[in-house]
Formats: sequence, structure tokens, C-alpha cells
Amino acid sequence: MKKLKLSKELLTRIIIYLSIVIIGFILDRLTKAIVVNNLSLYVYKQVEVIPNFLYFTYVKNTGGAWSILSNATWLLAIISVLAVVGISYYLFTKKPNMHYFVAMSLIVSGGAGNLFDRIFYGAVVDFIETYPFGYSFPIFNIADIAIVVGVGFLLLDIAIEEYKTWKLSKSA
Repeated sequence: MKKLKLSKELLTRIIIYLSIVIIGFILDRLTKAIVVNNLSLYVYKQVEVIPNFLYFTYVKNTGGAWSILSNATWLLAIISVLAVVGISYYLFTKKPNMHYFVAMSLIVSGGAGNLFDRIFYGAVVDFIETYPFGYSFPIFNIADIAIVVGVGFLLLDIAIEEYKTWKLSKSA
């Protein structure tokens, strides 16, 4: 029988990937469980955290961000599965730089958290409601935060790479 030999780099990537995905998933599940077990008891399903700014409001979202594609839970679940599997495959076959790797791992973590809700509850549990500058921002959850932070890191990585390319072209 042939032994599988893992390089130090691959092992490091696996540990980082699993750490980000598992920790993000657990934080998402834990916070959603607390919300479902506690806020569902309230008549208005809302708790004021910071007056006029931050509330915990229990809602079930059958759509995507901003409730786009409402009631398309299974379509969104299929898209989520494809994204999680596709990104994961890419991360281990193309070996992107570590900033990109971490960013995409955060996106997988958030996607997995919301996918779990869609499969097991038929909707995503959202609960963080904010009013920045008096604007009612769409209600979101920890998985959404992981996705947004991942996209932010991804955009930052792209900007840094573009800057490096620009700077090299100026010095040539």
C-alpha cells in the first residue's frame, strides 16, 4: 500500500482552511442557536442592544442577500453547494497566495453556515439588525459577516497585486 505524503505547505493550508471554516461555522451555528432558542420566545422577536443603532431581530430569510430570490431556497442551496465545492477545489489545486486563500476560506465558511440553514430549516436565520446613519440595513448573521470580510480581503489582495504590477511597470 502506498503512503500518502503531504508537503508542509499543503498541510499548513489544510490546517488554516479547516480552522477558518470550522470556527466560522461553529460561531454561526452557536449564535443562530442562541437567537432561535431565545428570541423566538419574544412577541416582537427583537432585543435592543444599542438604542437606534443595533438590534437582535429574529427573522427567517428564504432568499439571498437583501432577500433576493425569496422562496428560492433550493436554488440558492444548489448554488451554495457549487460555490463551496468549487472554491474548495480551487484552493487546493491552484495554490493561490495566502491572502487570497484566507479570503476564500472565509467565503466558504459563511457559505457553509447559510447552506446548513437552507438544507435543515428551509431558510437562513438572520438576526443582526443595524441602523447606520438612520438607514435600516438588511438583517444579517455571522455567516454573512464571514462572506463580506472574505470578499473585502479578496478585494484588498487584488488591489495590492494591481499596485505591485503598476509599480513594477513604472520602474521598468
